[in-house]
Amino acid sequence: MLSEIQTESLQDLLTAVRSHASPPGDTRIPSLDDYLSRHTAGPSLLNSGDVIEIQGPPASGKTHLLYHFVLNCIMPSGGWNHSDFSPDVAGRCKSAIIYDMDLSFDIRRLHRLLLMRIARLLPLSHESERAEYAEQSLRRLHIFRPTALLQLATSIKHLGQYHASNMPNDEIGLLAVDSMSTFYWSERFSAEQLGNIAPHKARNRTETAFIPPIYHVLTAIQSVRNSHGPLVIITNWGLNPVSQDHTAPNSAPLYKQHLRPFPVLTSVTHLGAKGAKDTDQLLLACPFPLALHITLSSPSTAPFPSNAPPSDALRREAQHRKVNERGEVTGLVRCPGSWEIGRFTFNITNQDIV
Repeated sequence: MLSEIQTESLQDLLTAVRSHASPPGDTRIPSLDDYLSRHTAGPSLLNSGDVIEIQGPPASGKTHLLYHFVLNCIMPSGGWNHSDFSPDVAGRCKSAIIYDMDLSFDIRRLHRLLLMRIARLLPLSHESERAEYAEQSLRRLHIFRPTALLQLATSIKHLGQYHASNMPNDEIGLLAVDSMSTFYWSERFSAEQLGNIAPHKARNRTETAFIPPIYHVLTAIQSVRNSHGPLVIITNWGLNPVSQDHTAPNSAPLYKQHLRPFPVLTSVTHLGAKGAKDTDQLLLACPFPLALHITLSSPSTAPFPSNAPPSDALRREAQHRKVNERGEVTGLVRCPGSWEIGRFTFNITNQDIV
């Protein structure tokens, strides 16, 4: 009878309390928050432990959108006597854990964005004061660079020990993996090699089934979600577009899921969340679902009709140039329980991500 009683650690209890008392809140991207407000029943648009996938092709803005979430997490939350304090720019004053898998996370770029955000937060503050706030914020940023998925899984698994030893007074507000696809091709090659060897071992029923390294990563993330409740962001490549009309103006592609196993939105399995077939991976289910799926794409230009007059071509070229100069990125967003695909945009500039 005692074995049937559920138990939890004090850390898990504290995490559950914090998740209700201090959720992540909104994204600070108005058009994205508008979509979430229509599909979220609770008081907070994002909740502790939520998992967000950001998918897209190269140079589509995935890491820059991650910068935005990092700034929201590590920036000061307030507590000054400045009369010019702008609470709409304030952060959560929590720690962010970044796993920079493809070495694309630019700390200098993040520092510049951080200084500009603090200048917006406290527009009348002195430059030295803003630099001090930026330094304090960066102390809450912890970056790791694993060189393999199993290394990533091991690091995340021991994140609780790292937290207790190196940042016991800070709460982990964000856990991000950028990008989960970094070792996709090498891991796929290894899996195919094992698949070629497997038939020769078929008679040996005691042979242990192959478990892909990404599964260990996902189970480690689930453990941290339970123990610390951070917002989790996973960036992912967009490799295989879903068939649709890309020639239409303002079109943006969706992508099939190439990583298996991987968390999915239960309402959009037809949009690329197809599982593996005829493999041992079919038995492995992801230990958690997605709370939000974001697909990014840089603005595309529909091909000019062969009979288009030169004036139309010049006008459309000028419009496209303006979009590129603004650094405009289009995002498609989906959430569980809804078939609606929302659309939002943000601009990547030298000074901010807005």
